[in-house]
Formats: sequence, C-alpha cells, structure tokens
Amino acid sequence: MSVLRSLRAALAVRRIPAVLGMWRDFRPFVRLHFLAAAFECGLLRSLRTPSTREELVQTLAVRRPELFDALLDLGVSLGELSLRDGRYALRGGRSKLIASDAGDPFAALAQEWVRYDNAVFRDLPPRLQGGPLGDYLGPTATIVARSSRILEPFIAAFIRELVTRRRPRRLLDVGCGSGAYLIHAGLADGDLTGTGLDIQPAVVAQARANVSSRGLAERFDVIVADVRAPPSSTIRLPFDLITLINNVYYFAPDERPGLFARLRSWLTPGGALVVVAATRDGGATIRAFDLVLRSTEGCSPLPDRGALSQQLHAAGFSEVRWERLALGQPLDAVVAT
Repeated sequence: MSVLRSLRAALAVRRIPAVLGMWRDFRPFVRLHFLAAAFECGLLRSLRTPSTREELVQTLAVRRPELFDALLDLGVSLGELSLRDGRYALRGGRSKLIASDAGDPFAALAQEWVRYDNAVFRDLPPRLQGGPLGDYLGPTATIVARSSRILEPFIAAFIRELVTRRRPRRLLDVGCGSGAYLIHAGLADGDLTGTGLDIQPAVVAQARANVSSRGLAERFDVIVADVRAPPSSTIRLPFDLITLINNVYYFAPDERPGLFARLRSWLTPGGALVVVAATRDGGATIRAFDLVLRSTEGCSPLPDRGALSQQLHAAGFSEVRWERLALGQPLDAVVAT
C-alpha cells in the first residue's frame, strides 16, 4: 500500500521531470556547502590522517558535538567521508583534492561560492529595484586572491613563456593578488626584478609572504597602492613589462583608456602591457561570473575582445595581439605594444 500511495502521489505532481531535476540539483548544492564548512572548521585537513570521532572533537576543539555528528553523518552520506572500524577518513575526490597540499585554490573557490556568490542571487531581487550593490573586494579579498589561483596553470605557462621570450628587466604586476605571477616570472628569469601592487593590505601581506617563501623578496617589492593614484616615491619607473591579470573588471570601461595610457607612459621603449581576463564569450559559468561582477560595487561587466582592443588603441598602443590561454574556456591574454 505504501508503494502504491507513493506512486499515486508522484503521478499527482505535474511536470515530474522538472520536479526530479530540482531534487537532483539539491545534492550538489549540499555537497558544495559541506566542502566549504568542512574545510573552514579544519575537518578535511585533519582527516588526512584517519581519526576517531573523539580524536576529531579534541583536535578541532568542538563544543557542540551533536552538531559535529550531523556534519560527519552528512559527509558520509555524500560519499565525501568514510567510516570504518570507528575511524573517519577522506573518501570523495573533492574532499581529497581540497585537503591536499595543492588544494587551497579549490577550497577558496568553494568558500567564495558559499560566502559571496550565494548572496549575489539572494540579494538580486532588491538590487533589480535599485538596492545597493554588494561588497566583493572587502570581506572576501583574501579568498578571491586564493581562488583566482585555480587558473594559475594556464596563466603561469603563458607568463613564463612571455618572460622567456621578451626578456624584460623590470616587471610591474598591477593587482598582484597572492603574488603567484611575480613568482612564476621571477623563476623564469633569474635576473628579473620588479614590483607588485594591490589595494588590499591583507592581500599584500599574503603576497609578501609568498614571494619571500620562494626566496624572491630581494628582487620583488609588494606594496599597498592603487594604480589610479600611485605613490610616486615607492614605484621606480620605467618597466619593460606591465601585467594586469584577472583584474581589469575592477576598472570601469570609460576609465580604462586613461589607465592604459598611464601604464603605457611607464613602459620602456618597446615594452609591453599584458591584460589577462575572462571575456564575454562562454556558457553558464562565465555568465554567472558576469552577473556577480555586475552585482558588485566597484566592478564592471566582463569585457569583450573588440571593446578592450579599442580601449588599448585609444590609449596609444599600436599593436594589440590576442591569445586564448585555456582550451574551450574564454580566458584570454592580450599583449599591447
């Protein structure tokens, strides 16, 4: 009888495929939130070594064990954790990735989706009626700097090749974030020196630590500065190569020609300005990023190639060359000289 009752109830629901689809969508939503919470509370890193519940409660200083039990049960149900002989361990590929030494960008991406992107959609209705835009660059600045490294394999290969080919002596990285590309450039050429700029003090502290950990602190300064109003006493001009990597969205379209012209004036003869950006040419993922940018105070929509080329020409660059960095993804680099 219970089976027949359930079947009748299901048949009474119209648009059954859509209803089932909604239920299926809920699982990845829960998984993403589990991964972010399990990372932030330290559970995933702790389970690099299989542990009992009691060991985890002590290690993570849990004060609400009944809530912690629910989190563990959820992890097992999702297949991200296993429980065998009283010991929990990492099981799912995503959990293992995030807990690994190379997993921090993916952990930060989950944090960014949960902490900020959720709010973009939650607050979209009042924003459509003129409500205030969100603050993306403040509370989540260090998370964004970490999550942006998910694109590092593609961008780093391009930067290393560019530095090897052009052999610049001095580099300026505008909006340097974690300092990753200063490091890649410095490792590609042992004589290269330069400066990284970022407007967020916490991000600059992170970048300085990263640069120092690779033994490059003597060659690269990292300072808190806004390229629109830079402190002339701390930036030694000129540069052979200037990069803006994944941050052109933080400059309004109408201010970009002036910004590019200023950066062109900081270049040596024959120097190059490089802009790396996601462009408005993709599916749902890139459209969601565009929506996030449009919903955020201080950000601009994703650029398209044609408009960005025009802005660079308007700034006085005579040659503009484009290159796609990731196969099948709208991640582009433009070299302007």
